[in-house]
Amino acid sequence: MRRQDFLNNFGGYYLMLEKKLMTTFNYVGLSTSNFSTFSNEYALLIQSIGAELDSFFRDRFKFCVNVKN
Repeated sequence: MRRQDFLNNFGGYYLMLEKKLMTTFNYVGLSTSNFSTFSNEYALLIQSIGAELDSFFRDRFKFCVNVKN
C-alpha cells in the first residue's frame, strides 16, 4: 500500500483519533498513577482506535478470520 493510499483510506481518521487522545492528556496526565483512570471518552477512543487498526491490518495483510461457534 502506498503512503497516499493509506492516508486516503485510513490515515485521516486515525490521525483525528490520535489528536483526540493527545487532547485528553491536558486533563489526565500520562502517568502510572493514572493507569486506573476510567472515562467513557477513553473507552470510546480505545474501541475506535482498535477498530481502525483492525480494518487497516485486514486490508493490508488480507487477514481471513474464520469464526467458529
